[in-house]
Amino acid sequence: MRSEGIDVSMRTRPAGWPQQMFADIDMPVDRIDASGQLTWVNSAQAALLQQPAAALIGAPLEAIYGASSAALVRRHLNLAEATSGPLLLWQQTAEGTELPVLCSLVPDADGGLVVLKQPAAGAAIGLEQEIRERVEILTEMIGEATDACWCIEFLLPVDITLPEDDIVDAIFSHPQRWRACNEAMARLYQLPPDLDFNHQPVARYFPRSDVNERMIRALIRAGYRLDRAAAVDHTHDGTELMVENDFRAAIRGDRLIRLWGTVRDIGAIRQREEALAARAEAMLDVLSAAPDPILVIAADGHLLAANPAVKHLWHWPVERLLDQPLGDRLDTDLIRRIAEENGEADIAIEGAGVWRLHAAILDGTRRRFVATARRARVRGAQKAREAAE
Repeated sequence: MRSEGIDVSMRTRPAGWPQQMFADIDMPVDRIDASGQLTWVNSAQAALLQQPAAALIGAPLEAIYGASSAALVRRHLNLAEATSGPLLLWQQTAEGTELPVLCSLVPDADGGLVVLKQPAAGAAIGLEQEIRERVEILTEMIGEATDACWCIEFLLPVDITLPEDDIVDAIFSHPQRWRACNEAMARLYQLPPDLDFNHQPVARYFPRSDVNERMIRALIRAGYRLDRAAAVDHTHDGTELMVENDFRAAIRGDRLIRLWGTVRDIGAIRQREEALAARAEAMLDVLSAAPDPILVIAADGHLLAANPAVKHLWHWPVERLLDQPLGDRLDTDLIRRIAEENGEADIAIEGAGVWRLHAAILDGTRRRFVATARRARVRGAQKAREAAE
């Protein structure tokens, strides 16, 4: 690549390389040190990225290069070799717009690289129209989705070969930003209409907490693909929001570049579950205190539940009978008939005398019966014994 008579393949660097030589030319140039940090950009590069040059100094190269392009540049940093020809790389502006550039990577002192670039013409690479169409389609699909879609991009990729504790720490502490979050995401987190979710700090909505750390650990152990992962996020005003995430990850080599997925509000569901659990607990307390036997029986005759009185008064081994057919202990066909007629009948329980049984059909999608029993009166008890004989 040549620009204004400059041969970047030359082996001897002139005085003032690269700052004085490239400061005022119209070709974007930046310098990256051996650790992958930007140490200098010229005015053309700053203008292309729509950022002040001073704001870019010290930033990781991932701050201005797309994930795959950044990985390619890092490989050349390790090789410390000049490119044999121009490379097509993608840069990112301050607004997140990706720009194709043709680059020459030139080794510099101390293991760094000087990157000289020219904007790539769409006709030259034959991809611009196709890329625009793909971006448009994906943007429309994500934007119109009713599910809240999100993406967290790590400006400094996370080394996934590190111990788990270090990976968790890096996921929460490395520079990062939102990408491609849709309107459903903004609504879920109650973002004011004049703000763009993609420009908000990640930690404001996804804070580091014990619950969220446990979720990230589960994600790591699942190989960075996890569904129905519970977290506690924050809405824009700081209110806690119970959510459930489906996670996916973009990994290049051994570096985590992006996390993305969908998220759902499960606060109302959890509240209903807690209310039902509290109601069930209260009912169990009432049933446990009831002096008479109470049973819940499935349509197929299996015992689903029984209160302590069944064990104390009928001497049944309730723990062993749960989820088992009652067999000859109780005529479940009779219970079914009584329930359907909303009636009652006297039955003899072996070793426990005669009991008056009332049965009813329980509400719900599954057919179940609840039976309550009280000791039968003497005349009824005598008839029941005679019927049993």
